[in-house]
Amino acid sequence: HINWWGKQLGEMYNIIGVTDGGYFLDYDTSNTTNDHDYFVESYHDQMRYLYDRAKLDVNQDCVGRFKKDNHVRGRSNSSLGPQACMFAQHSWPFLRHPIFVLNSRYDDWQLNQMLGYTSVQHSDRINAYGSRLSNEIIKSVNTGYGKNL
Repeated sequence: HINWWGKQLGEMYNIIGVTDGGYFLDYDTSNTTNDHDYFVESYHDQMRYLYDRAKLDVNQDCVGRFKKDNHVRGRSNSSLGPQACMFAQHSWPFLRHPIFVLNSRYDDWQLNQMLGYTSVQHSDRINAYGSRLSNEIIKSVNTGYGKNL
């Protein structure tokens, strides 16, 4: 919503955003081995359902890019299409203002719901996911702030 606030307040103000979590990777869970039985749909399927049913307000510059790329996985790095714009790693490059990021590397919900892990026996996979999350956050911040507009 930082782009919306920037538009409302105009250029005479220096707008800086703070995000305090919620950086979820666009992570295909269709091949995930789960520690629990209630994991039915892949994370991508759940996100498609949410996007289609909730009519979410996502960054339209991002949506335009995904439509323009024609959902080609190699170019957009997501099999979701415009639904991918729900994820910060795809929408942050379209921010028009700088942000300060506060986000944990390991999130209990993500580990359980996305990876399907509830025990430390998967520490190698959990650490790999944490490294990927950190790298994607850094990449998103470094390519953001209007560079793709």
